[in-house]
Amino acid sequence: MGKLAKPLVILAGVLGGAMMMGIMYDMMLSMRAMRGAMLEMNQSILTMRGDMTAMSGDMSGMRQDIRHMDGSISEMYGLMAEDLDTLAKSVSWMAPSVATMGPIMSRMGGDMSRGVNSFTNPAEYMFNMVR
Repeated sequence: MGKLAKPLVILAGVLGGAMMMGIMYDMMLSMRAMRGAMLEMNQSILTMRGDMTAMSGDMSGMRQDIRHMDGSISEMYGLMAEDLDTLAKSVSWMAPSVATMGPIMSRMGGDMSRGVNSFTNPAEYMFNMVR
């Protein structure tokens, strides 16, 4: 058994070394794959960073547009309020004139009716003039 033990130990050492080499080779391949995945992830992060920078620029532009629109809307509401105030003042100034126009228009309607009757029915027109 002594003669057999030495080659067995050598064979076990060689097989153990070969197994270790296989494991180390597999680890090396795994590390390469992990390195590739990390490079891909880094590239994705850089792309995402660029996209976020572009989005930030877009948001800044949108913020300026919204501020401009808000200013325009405020200005428009101010003008509308002024127009409504002016309209209210105009109506309040015209109200007495409109109130006095009612009877005048009624009298004018009667005068026009009498004028039309003078052409269509002269006898009745003369009778109404005497009354």
